[in-house]
Amino acid sequence: MTCPYCGFRFQVLAANGPIPEVAPLVCERCLEIGLLIKGQLRTITDEELAAVKRSPSWAAIQRGIEVMRGAKRRANWENN
Repeated sequence: MTCPYCGFRFQVLAANGPIPEVAPLVCERCLEIGLLIKGQLRTITDEELAAVKRSPSWAAIQRGIEVMRGAKRRANWENN
C-alpha cells in the first residue's frame, strides 16, 4: 500500500482492533490523512475529511498526528 500524497510504501499496518471497510489512515512520513477503503488507500475529499473530523474518534487521530509531528521535530533537531 502506498501513500497517495508522498508515495511512502507501507510495510506494516497496525491497528488496535478490526479495520473497518472504510477508515482514515495517517501517513507516517507526510502526516496527511488518506482514506482506506477495502485495503486500498486514496486521497480524502473535503467532505470525507469533514466527516472524519466530526467523528468521536477524531480526537484520538489528532493526538496521534501530534505525537508523530513531535517525534519528527525531535528527530530533525537531533540530526542537525
